[in-house]
Amino acid sequence: MSSKDGMLDLVLEHCRKLGLPEKGLAYVREVVTSPPSRNVQSRRGNVTVRFASRKMRMTIQCESHTIELVFVILQEYRTRTLWYFDQPLAVKLNYKRPDGQPVTILHTTDYLTIQADRVVLTECKPREDYDELAHKHPGRYVLEPSGELRCPAAEAAAAELGFVYRIWSPSEEDQILATNLKFLADYYREDAPAVPEEVSQSIRAAVAKDQGTSIAALKAIQEAVNIDHVYAMVARVRGGVKMGQTGRFEIPVAYLIPSACKGTGVDCVGLVFCICLALLIPRSCLSCDSCGLGSRPSRHGGGGDPARPRQSCCRWQRSTATV
Repeated sequence: MSSKDGMLDLVLEHCRKLGLPEKGLAYVREVVTSPPSRNVQSRRGNVTVRFASRKMRMTIQCESHTIELVFVILQEYRTRTLWYFDQPLAVKLNYKRPDGQPVTILHTTDYLTIQADRVVLTECKPREDYDELAHKHPGRYVLEPSGELRCPAAEAAAAELGFVYRIWSPSEEDQILATNLKFLADYYREDAPAVPEEVSQSIRAAVAKDQGTSIAALKAIQEAVNIDHVYAMVARVRGGVKMGQTGRFEIPVAYLIPSACKGTGVDCVGLVFCICLALLIPRSCLSCDSCGLGSRPSRHGGGGDPARPRQSCCRWQRSTATV
């Protein structure tokens, strides 16, 4: 049995558990066993990328290195995403123009992602294009008061397959997270060297003693600290790191925190990555109640005052929980 046949069996078994109708299963089967329905092309303003996916054991197409590539990198490292495919089969959209004239078109989304709890068709769009799309195609797109762009016809077509449809645009935090994940890519490899237990315990003890200590300060205290060990612990979520406002993964601005803070109720993978790579979060956020990363212990496993209500005030928490 080929590797693709093995993947197909696993994918279909999972989709049946999700309760997908036969129409949806047939769609998934066709996507898994076929090449992308179209090849992406470079045009003015975009640069195409071919991403070598370890998760999928294949090359994934990205029509833009600033939008689609960010989405792909997030799916690559997100454990909730089990499989993802670029340029899946087109779906038929039926809608009416404002003058009442019916329109039927075939629409190819950018990605099909099969997640632990759902199957999603995703169209990636730059957020700055939302107003123009809603203005030029009023029967197709709807710009919500919240600023989100929807396509009701595509949502209906996806629902017939048992899927969810969404239009996605990367936030500033998403882009920095993707950059940091690329930086840590080698530390996620299955054959990456393990961190010696005594080294791990020493680093965790130092971080627990001084939450928010920088990597540079840690190296000054413990001359034997190997920077590769620190990055490996970050990648394996055995320690956490908060980035400075520059968002760059540089030794002087990276702050470490214990990974025990991951039990705050936000989407597990998104929160762990945020803790590890801390997207544009100032160090003052270490005392934010909604993050659970304050200096006082709490029932959530992080910090913060347990007597105070936990509010969703952190923009990174809101954005990454829906990636």
